[in-house]
Amino acid sequence: MLRAARLALVASAAASLGVVAVILTRASAASPYLLLFGLAAADFVASARTLERDRRRGVLFAWGGALSLAGMGTLAGLGAGDVTFPAAALGIVAAVLASLVPPSRRVLVAVAVYVLVGIAVSAPRLPGLLAFPFLVPSLLLWPLMLALGPGALAIFAVIGLGIGLTVAALAPALPAPRPRRPLALVAGLVAAVAADAIEIALAVAQPHTSARAELGVLPLAVLFVAGALFGAGAVLAMSRAGGGLVATTLGGAVLVYALFSRPTVECFGNGVATSGGPWWLPALGALSSSGGGSGSSSGGPGGVAGTINRSDGVTITYRCEGDRLVEFEIRR
Repeated sequence: MLRAARLALVASAAASLGVVAVILTRASAASPYLLLFGLAAADFVASARTLERDRRRGVLFAWGGALSLAGMGTLAGLGAGDVTFPAAALGIVAAVLASLVPPSRRVLVAVAVYVLVGIAVSAPRLPGLLAFPFLVPSLLLWPLMLALGPGALAIFAVIGLGIGLTVAALAPALPAPRPRRPLALVAGLVAAVAADAIEIALAVAQPHTSARAELGVLPLAVLFVAGALFGAGAVLAMSRAGGGLVATTLGGAVLVYALFSRPTVECFGNGVATSGGPWWLPALGALSSSGGGSGSSSGGPGGVAGTINRSDGVTITYRCEGDRLVEFEIRR
């Protein structure tokens, strides 16, 4: 079983990097989300190296990589599902095999129940899956497929848990004699300030977008709390203190969701691209656009103006002149 687990882990690492290569050939620009595929690959390699001599860390690394890859594979599935779904399913198989070193009846029963429930839940879409074979591996991702709604917030929670398990895997074999609470407070404060600083720097670096206009007390406060949770939780998790994994998971999920989200409006010389709203005001219902459009549109000499109307009562108006955003307003 150890040999099979190692083989699957190495294959999952290769698949994670392969997904990055494929997406880069298809995308017009690199996305920071691709870093999470790299994190998953590093997790799988670390698991393969440590599983035999330290089962606890090996399993944590394996599930850290599997959950990060599953979350990202689902998010990227709309445009690259032919490679992300098989890679994510392989990651889950590798993590299960790592959990079966040594073999465990409880793990086997849990896996069987998970698969059977997944088949039952996915029964209505089975004909569609069989028509497109690359979608069949998504059966192993059925909880995430159900979460593919507006915002996909649950998926980011899974990614955050994957990051949390990775941090926990870095903890020593024995708990620290004393919880490192003072260090956790310092790390939390540093990470909180860093999260806000990164958000502001990203906004300043994107003058052609609405990122600067979307800055405010609320998003910076949310990021400050998320950074504090992640920083403090990472120290506590590495010292194997209670609450560390939960704090790291929650903080990591919010940080990934917020810092990697695209601005609502992006102005270009030949048009404009829009989304449903800022990350701190996710669109949880239907939306309609007028003027600039919801994808990309051409602008004349006078620029492009548009309105995004959401079913939750939020209205976003904007105007671009070339690659400059000259007006942006959110009304609730």
